[in-house]
Amino acid sequence: MLLGVPSSASGSAVDVDGMALNQVVSGQIKVGRRVLALPAGEWQLVRKAEGRGGSDLRAPEMVSLSFQQVTGNRIVQTLSVNASKNSSSRIWAAEPCKAQSDSYWVDDRKVGINNQFCTRVGFTSGFVDGAAGADYQSWVRDVKARGLAYSPEMPWVGVVRYTMSDYLLMAISFDPGVSGIGPSKRAARRLNDWLPDVARELPAQRAFYESLVAWAPVFATAAQRAFDGDETLQPADYGEPKLPPKPRLD
Repeated sequence: MLLGVPSSASGSAVDVDGMALNQVVSGQIKVGRRVLALPAGEWQLVRKAEGRGGSDLRAPEMVSLSFQQVTGNRIVQTLSVNASKNSSSRIWAAEPCKAQSDSYWVDDRKVGINNQFCTRVGFTSGFVDGAAGADYQSWVRDVKARGLAYSPEMPWVGVVRYTMSDYLLMAISFDPGVSGIGPSKRAARRLNDWLPDVARELPAQRAFYESLVAWAPVFATAAQRAFDGDETLQPADYGEPKLPPKPRLD
């Protein structure tokens, strides 16, 4: 449990409308009419934003939530949840799996332009130090003030699921330091060790990515159930990747 921050009872869904920054939640949250189970663990809310998912009147009201999970004195996971608060009749223009960009792996299960289901494995560079925007700058100041340790690169698995009526994005990132992987030799994203073509030539990075690829379908299945409003979904149903262990120092 994080010290000095309010926490929720894990047996009841916490309504995001009343959720405060730095609150620690576990179990389920309530987003509009939908109850979402979070992946296992205690998640500290570090950013919350609301607004419409577009400029037209049919655009749904959205909520964007960013969480972190701290073990000891280190940020070991982050979680992003972007969801429509109520059903609408929105025509989306994006295709989340149309381009691979610099993702390591992409799985496209779309049915049509307004019935999309995408899973990606990629990485965040400049974690903490590259954060932009007032909300994230406040989080950065807190991280620095508390002296939390972190990795500048955070590999992640992300799922986007939407229809004309509802939208859900869930993305969870992992600290490669738990597997003994240090910062990239070159911090710039265009030269980073976690770029797919580079990572495939580096055994430690490749093994870390492959552990996420192996787990991603389990995470995506749970995210689909969350999208469907399945209130029987439990945190354990998201599973966990089998991240490579730290190498032994003999």
